[in-house]
Amino acid sequence: MADAPPAGLYGPHDPRVAIVDPVGATVEVAASTPGLAGTSAVALPDGEVWEVDHADPDRLVSIEVPAAGADASPLLIAGFGGDGALEVLDGAVEAGTRAEAEAVGLLTERAGRRHRLADPIRTLEAARTGRLVLLADMAADAALGPLGRVLALAELLVLLDPTPAGDLLRPVVARLVGDVAGLADEAEIPPDRPLDPERAEAIVAALDALAAIVPDPDPVRDLAARIAAAVADPHDGREFLSALEVSSTIAPPPAAVPAAPAPSGLPTAARGRRAAGDAVRADGAPRLEARWVAEAVAEVVVPHGASGGWVRLLRPDDLVAVAQAPLVRHELRARAELLVEPGTDLAALEVQVIRPGAGVAPRGDRERVARAIRAGRAAASAERRGDVPLAAERWSECASEWAAAGDKGRYVVAQERRHLGTGGGPGLAARLGPLLVDEFDPYAAVTSGV
Repeated sequence: MADAPPAGLYGPHDPRVAIVDPVGATVEVAASTPGLAGTSAVALPDGEVWEVDHADPDRLVSIEVPAAGADASPLLIAGFGGDGALEVLDGAVEAGTRAEAEAVGLLTERAGRRHRLADPIRTLEAARTGRLVLLADMAADAALGPLGRVLALAELLVLLDPTPAGDLLRPVVARLVGDVAGLADEAEIPPDRPLDPERAEAIVAALDALAAIVPDPDPVRDLAARIAAAVADPHDGREFLSALEVSSTIAPPPAAVPAAPAPSGLPTAARGRRAAGDAVRADGAPRLEARWVAEAVAEVVVPHGASGGWVRLLRPDDLVAVAQAPLVRHELRARAELLVEPGTDLAALEVQVIRPGAGVAPRGDRERVARAIRAGRAAASAERRGDVPLAAERWSECASEWAAAGDKGRYVVAQERRHLGTGGGPGLAARLGPLLVDEFDPYAAVTSGV
């Protein structure tokens, strides 16, 4: 197994917040906000949980470990290094759960002073290791069906040893082998997806590695044979992209391609970044902005607002919260004072107002969020394998679902990602190429069925 860097997978700096839950006897290290496609997580032995962003698995979302012996946790040490783990634990806040810490503003207080709640430095080591967490999560996802789960497990097995900190996931692989390998004889290969010979060869090699460790290798070997038989006939007229064509495929789309129509009341991607002095949104409503009122203190005023809600300031590129504070009634308005790191460009932040009771979404909203996440996962899969037109279509669908769920911030980010056209999105993980299971578009059926 390749060792994690001395400073950890997520860098030597300290942008995360450790939250101690004295009731549950756990420590959660909160690092970033879940993105457009939700999160992927694995449960390790001894109650440790590792959670990364699904679309960009180089981005850590959180790590949770038992409070007893947290300073010696292999997962914390792999993530932040020995000294970094101790520093994170030394600055921990006692607040129960992450949601409770957010509700009382403790995360905001730490973010405004010493612990800036932001993304860790996203390294290639984090990208490689994050893909292991992603693959483990996919192998356990019953919604993917037998083919997707078996291929995710086979690739996880192949990538385990050469990946930094991969040894942490070895118990997870052992558990998944017992749960997933037996599904191989149920796996159905889509008849309309002839495979590129090189990709088929890599898939067959991974299945051979899986067959070597399972009690009954015959179903896995049979699946490998069926996949080999699905290789495209070079004489059937199907054209595969050359390296030059692939390079041109991942170029940004022409600027003339219009954005999909935005739902009522929401800006299009082009309007997502406001011009200086723009005081109203496109629908005529006043635009909320933060302004400095003292050193490290910003104010947001909500016209005709009521007390009892919350205001959050989010980075527009990744929706990470940099500040949060309660709304307090002031004459005919409501206002919030937020602790913000000095030097922050307030004009670049997205202002989000959370109304009372918003913590529990209505059933319809929860369903919309689930649809948005599934669409985001389908888009991320298409993005990884370089199918830019399909990825753009799916990010547009993802944006529409986030808009319908009332999440304007994620709507804007999904629309912007639709126009990136890089075939790799904003993260590092897609630079490593597609997953083996991406060849079969694993989330297409999951998305179409919602």
